[in-house]
Order: sequence, then structure tokens, then C-alpha cells
Amino acid sequence: MGRILVVLPLPYPLEVLEEKIAAIKNNKRWLEAEREPQAVNDKSPIQYDNQEGALGYNKKTFKTPKGLESAVQFWTFIYSKYSTNQYVIHDTDNFVIYEVVDISDIKGLRTSSYKKEQLIQDRLEDAKEKYQGNVRSQLGQSDKFKKGIQYAGQYLPILENIFTNQGLPLELTRLPFVESMFNNYARSHAGASGLWQFMPGTGRDFSLQVNNVLDERNDPIKVTRAAAKLLKQNYETLQNWPLAITAYNHGKMGMYRIANKMGTKDIVEIINNYSSSTFGFASKNFYAEFLAAVAVEQNYEKYFGQLKIESPMEFDVVKLDKYVSLAALVYHTKIPEDTLVELNPAFSSRVLRGTQFIPKGYDLRIPKDKKEEFLVTYRRIPRHQKSVYQVKNRFHRVRHGDTLAYLAKKYRTSVQAIIEINNLDDPRYIQIGENLKIP
Repeated sequence: MGRILVVLPLPYPLEVLEEKIAAIKNNKRWLEAEREPQAVNDKSPIQYDNQEGALGYNKKTFKTPKGLESAVQFWTFIYSKYSTNQYVIHDTDNFVIYEVVDISDIKGLRTSSYKKEQLIQDRLEDAKEKYQGNVRSQLGQSDKFKKGIQYAGQYLPILENIFTNQGLPLELTRLPFVESMFNNYARSHAGASGLWQFMPGTGRDFSLQVNNVLDERNDPIKVTRAAAKLLKQNYETLQNWPLAITAYNHGKMGMYRIANKMGTKDIVEIINNYSSSTFGFASKNFYAEFLAAVAVEQNYEKYFGQLKIESPMEFDVVKLDKYVSLAALVYHTKIPEDTLVELNPAFSSRVLRGTQFIPKGYDLRIPKDKKEEFLVTYRRIPRHQKSVYQVKNRFHRVRHGDTLAYLAKKYRTSVQAIIEINNLDDPRYIQIGENLKIP
């Protein structure tokens, strides 16, 4: 018998659904992603000196190669001059900037996100029609880059230490400006996550846990170790940092095949002469974006003036001997939930909601100099609030007439929790006979 698709009609317009989704997103993680930097320290621009012995490094390694100057200059403007209220209309070959389109009035309208996006695209199409050739629009990033410099204060000392220990050039630690603007809660539509924007499969390839309980792509320390290994592997295969960095976007073997086919490892020659549907604008510009990001961050005072930078992460670590809920830790240890979540960003949404425990053996980060106090209070947590097992999910076989709202009410959970635990792409569609996990 064939599978029957049950279509659940929405009892409200799409605009109302967007408002409901916005309300769902209004939790700690989403707020954290949009927060203002907690600026406390002045930052002196880094000087990339004394890197003798770093893999494939000399003082000219990351100088802009001849032929890439216009691309690097363009991305420097994007990072330092034009904001996310501005689209730059430009030529894709020579990076001539034709026009800057302001969209701040559209972003300020009281209408749906879908309608705003339509209005923006219409305005951009009208602007691009004025010019001939390969024309595209690029959103400015200067406001995000400025915040990124401030956010980076938490992470860069750790990143630099990891890359130094791996014998890698320190400039590589600025790649997250291109990937995430040092927003540890950055998520892409394709599924990439964290500072280094690892895909789930890439994370698992480098021994990161990516599951219903932990997503270590969001752990800035563990994912940086993985990123260092990935970049080191890229260089060992390609023997060239411009290609190795481009491979971070395009893939190691993809760049290896291109270099072999072209008979050269010159990044400029490859960008100018190699044509492929898979090696498009993003891949061709990745190295130029990286060089621009390094330059803007190193000379940030020139572009943004003096900035206050967030303090480096400091913490102690305690290995948990039992499965325990986040709520139990917060209640008994008196460490604020926000603090534990900030120090342990690998916690999944299920751990945050309490439908899954923090796992046994997990290295829990706690505020620095609080270890002894924590251990005393941790031992006082009642036995019934600790477990030798993880929480097991319940299951429900979908019957005719079932809706997520009905199931949420029946099992005393939420629609959003059911959507997340089952990875439902469209909550309007569930199938009769399907076994849904119930958190």
C-alpha cells in the first residue's frame, strides 16, 4: 500500500506564521546571535611577526598577488565602508562599482520579511538593468565586521594558541571573519554552523559530536582544533596557501583536480582562466575575501576608530560523572543558566529545553575560580536528579486526523520541540503511519 500524505492547512495567513516563527526564535540563542558586543578591553592591532617555522610561511605568503588587487580592494570596501543597509552594484570581472543602493527604508517597513525581500530584489533588479556585462549585487558588511572584531576578543587568543601549537600561520585565525564574522551562533541556510561554518558531515569527519545532545561545531575550541587540522591537510595536499584556503570553500580534492587540469598552482591564473559551474563567484573570491579580512582587522582603527573588545574566554572544567539536566545544575550550583550556556555553546536545543540531559563524561565549563564551590554543590544534587542513562524518547505512530498541535497537547510538550527532534522541514506535512519522536 502506498504512503498517504496528510496536508495540514494553516488556519492563518503566511504573514501570521512568520510572526509565530519570529516568536519561537525569540529565545536565548537567537538573542545571543544578535546581541551587542559586551565590550570591555582595548585591543592593539596584531603584528604578524616572528612566525619562523610556521607551515609554508614567509613574510610574503599573504601579500596580495599581482592580478588580485582589484578583488581585494573591493572586499575591503565591503568589509569597511558599506553597511548591511547598502547593496553594491558591481561588475564581477573587474570589480568596478557602478552604484550603491540603500535599502534602509525597506528594512524599516512594518510588513512581512517575505514582502521586504521582494521589494529589495525589485529595487536591485531595477538598478542592475542600467548596466551591461556581468553585473551583480553585494550586500555591505561593515557593521557586522565591526561587531566581529569586538566578538573576536573572546576567541582569538584561544585560536592563536591552537594554530601556533599546530605550526600554522596566525593569519589563518582570521578566516572566521569571512565565514561567520566571529558570531559563534551563525547558521547558514545550507546547514553550516559555528565560527568556522562546518557542515555536519565535516564536523563528524573531524571527530566532532553532531547529534541530538551536542553540536560541537558550535564549541569554539573544539571546532578550531578541527579547522586547524582541515587547513593543515589542505596545505599538505596542495602545497600552497592560496589554494589551501580556497579549498576551505571549494573542497580539497576539487582544488587538487583544478590545479592538475590547469597545470598550475597560481591562484590568479586559476581564477582568471578556469571555468566551471561549481567553481563560481564564491569560490573564486574566497581568497580575496580572506586577504581583505586580514587587512581590515589588522588596520581596524583606520576604518572604525578605537574599539572596545570583549575579554578572552576564561573558565574551569569539570568532568560530569552522571547524566544531569541543565536545570538541575542551575538550581543547585546557582550558576546562571546564561553563563553555563555561553561557556558551553555545544549544548543542543534539547539540552536547553530539558528534554535531554547533559551527557555523562562531558567536560563542563564553569566560571573561572569556581571549581571547588561547584563540586561541593554538585555533590549535593539529589540522586534522583542524576542518572546513569540518557533520557529516552517516546514515539507516536501518526494516525488520520493527528496534528502536531494535538500531539504536543497530548504529550505535554511543544510543537517546536516535536519539529526539532524529528528534523521536520515542513511542519504542515506529516505522514500516516510515520513514527514521530516525542520529547
